[in-house]
Amino acid sequence: MTHIGRKLGAILAGIGLGMAAATVPANPAAAAPEVDDFFVCGGYEPACEGGYTEGTIRWLNRSAQIHGVVFDRGEGSTTAIFEAFTASNVKVDSQTRTADDDGYINGRTVPFDFPIGDPDLVGGINRIRITVCFNLTPRDCSKQANETRG
Repeated sequence: MTHIGRKLGAILAGIGLGMAAATVPANPAAAAPEVDDFFVCGGYEPACEGGYTEGTIRWLNRSAQIHGVVFDRGEGSTTAIFEAFTASNVKVDSQTRTADDDGYINGRTVPFDFPIGDPDLVGGINRIRITVCFNLTPRDCSKQANETRG
């Protein structure tokens, strides 16, 4: 092979490797976290006149981030209860958020954004149970709603 032939072969081989490298990403894109919407009505269903909670659950590796609001209108206050469970139904964490419309004419909405679960727990959480309660005497709570990962 002549000197020019060897140079041309090296150039073409380099172009081929460059094209192959350009078609294979160095780091595949990470999958976006799973996000679930929730809406849980308190008593007085189906109109949700007294209170409710709604928002999103962003599932992380072993925990979750909960973002949303709790709304209250009428007598007493409204509490949203969030409980995190493992796949074997062990309760790992719980959080509550309360809204009280005392002094507000058309009800009151209270925003929230918090983590739930234990990021160091092997296996993590896979279920969030949500309950909405009116803080009256006697206390009046909704049916429990369950949101699961996957």
